[in-house]
Amino acid sequence: MEWFAEEGIVVEDHTPKEECYKVMPHPVHTWELMGLNIFIVIPGNICVLYLMYRDFHLESVKDIVVTVGIIVCMIGFSIAIFIGCCYEAFYYLKYQNEEYSYYLPFHKEKKFELDEKITYKADENVITVYRNRKKLFEVYHASENIEFFGSTLLEKDIQCIQGEKYMEKYRKKDVEEEI
Repeated sequence: MEWFAEEGIVVEDHTPKEECYKVMPHPVHTWELMGLNIFIVIPGNICVLYLMYRDFHLESVKDIVVTVGIIVCMIGFSIAIFIGCCYEAFYYLKYQNEEYSYYLPFHKEKKFELDEKITYKADENVITVYRNRKKLFEVYHASENIEFFGSTLLEKDIQCIQGEKYMEKYRKKDVEEEI
């Protein structure tokens, strides 16, 4: 960035800031699921289908039912992984213009406020946010830009139902910035 500025090239800085950011799954997780599907599940399905074609003779109704069941299970597993990839790729939590909103795949974007109705639970992997004890969404500690949301939960004293120790990493960043 500095080299471009020295050369006189105008570059816009789209680095997320506290006043505007999206918390999204890290693209690596999505690519891991896609890789699992493309390089392991689909070739495995092709191998099983080939072995069934080569060695399995359909001589009775039971053989046909078993074969169809296996094929349906394999296709279903591939579809489930694909839906999981889509869910991971399109989920986000957004803060912009002093409003929070989140998007879950197959739903509309929903706005919410960090008020007394909001609570959360944290564990080693996930922060689960609730409104009136009803689950709204989950964000992973490994998500991009989660440090902004985690520090906001602590700053606004949003009630933590369980797992306060997992939120300490966000509190430490706030203390270091103040010093």
